[in-house]
Amino acid sequence: MSKSFYLLLAILCATTAACSSNSSNHSDPPAAAVKFANLSTISSIEVGSNLYAIAVAGSEIFYTDGLQGLGAVDASNPGSLSLSASLIPSSVQYSFDTMYDLVLAGNVAVIAVNPACLGSCIGDRRELRLYDISSTASSAYLSTLRIPADHILADANTLYISSTDFTDFNHNHFYIVDITTPSAPIVISTTTVSDAGYLAKKDNIVYLSRILLNGSPDKYKDIESIDVSDKAHPTTQNGGPWISFNQTYSPIIILGDALYYLDDAGLNVVDTADRANPSFVRTISLQGGRGQSFAAYNNKLYVAAGSSGVMIFDVSQPKNPVYVKSMKSATDALTVTISNGIGAYLTDRETVPAPIRTNIVSGYKLNFFYDK
Repeated sequence: MSKSFYLLLAILCATTAACSSNSSNHSDPPAAAVKFANLSTISSIEVGSNLYAIAVAGSEIFYTDGLQGLGAVDASNPGSLSLSASLIPSSVQYSFDTMYDLVLAGNVAVIAVNPACLGSCIGDRRELRLYDISSTASSAYLSTLRIPADHILADANTLYISSTDFTDFNHNHFYIVDITTPSAPIVISTTTVSDAGYLAKKDNIVYLSRILLNGSPDKYKDIESIDVSDKAHPTTQNGGPWISFNQTYSPIIILGDALYYLDDAGLNVVDTADRANPSFVRTISLQGGRGQSFAAYNNKLYVAAGSSGVMIFDVSQPKNPVYVKSMKSATDALTVTISNGIGAYLTDRETVPAPIRTNIVSGYKLNFFYDK
C-alpha cells in the first residue's frame, strides 16, 4: 500500500477509537457520574428532631442534635444513605447537654455546647469541646475549653469564635484559639466587641456579622472587620456602610473581593476591594424564600432559601452572581454545606401548627447532592 494510505490511517487512529484494542478505555463516563454532575438531590434520610449544624468530611456528613449529641450519616453509597452510630451520645456522656454549632478542623470536630444544668446553676456555662473523629467507630473526647461559643470559624489550626452576651450586647467577645495540640487548646486572645455573630475570613481580616441596638426595640445588623495579623492583639475596625434591617445575624461568605450576606431582602453583594471603603453592589431576590444559610464551592454559591429550596448561583464572576437552578424540596431548606464535591442540606420533615403563632418542626431530613 502507498505511504499516503498509512498516513491517513495514522490520522484516523489519532482522532478516533477505531484502532483501539480496548474500546472501554474510550467509553463515556459512567451514568452515575453524569447524574452527580446535574446538581440535583440524589437521596434523603431522616436524621432527628433537634438539629443545629451539619458539616462534611470525606464521605461522612456530621450533625449536631440538641438531644442526641454528635451524629453522622454515611454517604459512601449516595443512593442509600445510612445513619452511623451516634458518635457522642449526649444523653449518656453529658446528661442531655445541648450541642449546637459545629466545625471540622481536619480530623477534629469542634462543638459549641451548653452543658446540662442540674439544680441551681449560675452564670454563663457554655463551653467548647473537641473530639477526634478520624474514626467514626471510635471517636474520642480530646478537650474542653471553658469559653462561651456561639459561632466558630476554623482556619488550619486556629479557631475564631464569637460569643454573645444576651444580657449586654455591648460586652460580647471575639476569641482566637490555637488548636495545634487539640488535646490542649490555648486561648491566644480575647477581644470585647459590641456585637457578635457569624464569621468569615479573608487573608488577615476576619469579618464579624453584628447585631446592634439603635436606641429602640428594633435591632439592625452590619459587618465589622477585625485585623488578625497579630493574633495576640487583634484590631477591630469600623463596619462597612452596608447595613440591613433584620432581626437575625447574617451568615457571611467572601470570594475574591466580593462579600455576601443574607437577610430578609435576599442575597446581598458587597465590593471589598477597597477595604477602607467597601461599597454595596446589589441585592438578589430569593424568589419569595428567605436565606437561611449558604455555602460556596467550585465557583457556585448554594443558598438554603427556605420555601425556594436550595438556590444555586454561578459566582465565577464573584460580584455578579448568576442564578443557575434550584433544588426544590417538599418543605423548607434550612441549612446547606458542601466540601470536596459532597453536599448536604437540611429540610424540616413537616411542621405541626402550634396553638400560638408559631410552627413546631417535628423532624428533619438530610438531603444529599454532588457537585462533581
